[in-house]
This record gives sequence, C-alpha cells and structure tokens, in this order.
Amino acid sequence: MSQSKELLQNKKKYMNWADHTLQWVLYLSVVIIPLIFLPYLNSVFTFPKIYVFRILTIIVIGIWGARMLFYKKVDYRFTKFIWKSSAYAIICGLNTIYTVNLWTSLFGTYGRFTGLLTILNLIFWMYILINELNTREKIIKLLWYSVVTAFVVALYGILQYWGGFVWRLYLDARCDCENVQYSGA
Repeated sequence: MSQSKELLQNKKKYMNWADHTLQWVLYLSVVIIPLIFLPYLNSVFTFPKIYVFRILTIIVIGIWGARMLFYKKVDYRFTKFIWKSSAYAIICGLNTIYTVNLWTSLFGTYGRFTGLLTILNLIFWMYILINELNTREKIIKLLWYSVVTAFVVALYGILQYWGGFVWRLYLDARCDCENVQYSGA
C-alpha cells in the first residue's frame, strides 16, 4: 500500500514539474526568440531564430506528450481556428507530395523558410498554446512577457539607429566578393 502511495506522490511531482516546465518554456520562448540574432545576417527570420523555434517546439511537444502519457488521456481543445489551420496543413502536405521541388516545399527558401516544416511547427505551437494557456492569468502573463521583450528590442533598435550598441562585422581582408553580405555563406 505504501508503495502505491509513493508512486502516486512521484507521479504528482512529475505532473507538477511537467506543467510548470511547459508553461515556462512557452513564456521563455516569447523572450528568447526575439532577442536571438546574429549581426552579419540581413534577414530577421533566419537561422538562429528558426532553429531555436524548432528546438523549443520539439521540447514543448516532448513534455506535452510525456505528460499525456502519464495522465493516460489526451487533453485537447479544438477551436474553429485549429480546424482551419489543420486543413491548411493538410493542403500544404498534399502540395509537398505533388511538388516539383521537394526541398523548397519542405524547408522553404532562404530568408523566409516557409516550407512544410515551419508551417507544422507553427501549427503545433499554436495548438499547444491554445491548450496550455487556458486561463486569463496565463494569457496575461504571456502578453506581459511579450510587451516587455518588445520594449527591450525596440529600445535596442533605437540605440542602434543613433549609433549606440552597433555590432561591427569585420570581414577578412582576403574577401574579394562583390556582394559582401553573402560572403559568410
């Protein structure tokens, strides 16, 4: 009997840990993704942001899936928006199957990366946000983190405009490329 009580207590501890970790990863993503940049890339939505977003999506789906396995039930809410987004994902999947250029359909083009992989990431992310941030307090907390991060990023941009905190990229003197922005590729 005491063994089942211990197992139940461990399960509750894990569930609390999983719930809190999942919420904090969602909150942290609103802070981390806008602040990640590399000064020598000219596009806002490039490698660092997309890779961090994909890694965070995998972490969130892993925690969410493990929690569902522990609860032994699938907890979800389907809204009209999720149904429409799922239909869009199915259309994109069919487009990828019948495409001429599979690589571009899967990963997108440089600078946009709006291939099937990114679309699925965004839809999974939206699905988990809708299902996890289901109280007013959680939504307000996410919005508060988003506004504070936007303020920090905007302040940094204003300081850069006036010449402060500008990262300089010193290219190798041996680079004889005409278009310097692609010399790191």
